[in-house]
Amino acid sequence: GTPRGEMAALSREVNGWDLFMRDYATEQICTKHRYPAGTYTNWQCFGESFKTTVPPTVVSWCANRMDVFGVGTNNQVIHVAWNSTTGWATPVFIGGDTKASVAAVSRGLYQFDLFITDRNSGSILTRSYYDRAGGWTPWSYSTALAGDFSSVSAVAQSANRLDVLTQSVDGDTYWKWWDGTWH
Repeated sequence: GTPRGEMAALSREVNGWDLFMRDYATEQICTKHRYPAGTYTNWQCFGESFKTTVPPTVVSWCANRMDVFGVGTNNQVIHVAWNSTTGWATPVFIGGDTKASVAAVSRGLYQFDLFITDRNSGSILTRSYYDRAGGWTPWSYSTALAGDFSSVSAVAQSANRLDVLTQSVDGDTYWKWWDGTWH
């Protein structure tokens, strides 16, 4: 059948896109691809190894790579990568302890940044991946991102500029940015 749930999409090629959805019935992440010629793949679900309590988040650092994130029932971030050579990797937990969806953004080739709302403190935690520098950094905390937040979103304006938008539990929206230092 067709999965039903919240969606995330990205385009990694001209006239093509990938759609990701958290299926309400199974809590699995499922995906479908549209090729530039206008044909589609069937829905593919990741199975029991990628059950998530939140909608998926997806980011791409180039046409041949996608990274999908969710939050497992243990409140940890779960990650699965795809590349054009090997296809989908096995989903893995990458830590964190979050109460909301993951925000992901790529600042350039071979790198991306993650943001989560810490389940205990409500502050924003960050983690980066840079393929050419050995992979993952540890989850980190900055006092500039402290607060009691319910959600987070991020955008990269350039390789050296990240903007993070958060909503507090009382409904206020906050904006912070990074240009080598958090402001």
